[in-house]
Amino acid sequence: MRSLLVLFIFLFISVVSGQPHADSILTKNDSTSISLSGMEFSSGKGAVTSGLYIFANFTSDKGKMQVTLSQNDLEITYLYRLFNDKILIGPNIGYFYNVPFGGPKIVFSLIDHISTLHWFGVSFGKPEGEIDLKPSLLFAINSLTVDVWRFNLSYCLINYMQNKPQHTASLKYTQAINRHYSIYTDVGYDFLNQSQLLKIGINWTR
Repeated sequence: MRSLLVLFIFLFISVVSGQPHADSILTKNDSTSISLSGMEFSSGKGAVTSGLYIFANFTSDKGKMQVTLSQNDLEITYLYRLFNDKILIGPNIGYFYNVPFGGPKIVFSLIDHISTLHWFGVSFGKPEGEIDLKPSLLFAINSLTVDVWRFNLSYCLINYMQNKPQHTASLKYTQAINRHYSIYTDVGYDFLNQSQLLKIGINWTR
């Protein structure tokens, strides 16, 4: 997994430095092309992620795709765009601590500046254990996000395996560096474990 992480970092550097043809994947019809729209690096502990994460975002006329990579997590998500992006819905699959998982992911943005996320996953085996053909609930994540200016306020409810429900609240501030780069700080609190959350990151958008 570490070698994949290094490969992903190399891909990021190659793309943002302007390597030709690294920004799009074309099908037979150019109108259905999938193009790299942005990348994100984050580090620290957030409501859902912990450690170093890399995200590659792709867009097309019909949907949005995201590839997620960390030391213990590899995911691919494809969300179909419905009603002018008011609803995004699609599958999320991947490996988490060496066990496969998958499930639906839905984002509702029916009101300006307010969105909700509903994400469910079942795994085939317990993380860090052996693969089991019998599926079991891995997680159920529901969150509410409000965007105001450069601030992003979120509440998240996480049900992970048989653990007690985890309630978190966080405040994210994003600062643009130039037209392509921005940095952010995400500060939050985990009420279940009574611990602070802190995550920082950098975004590159085309």
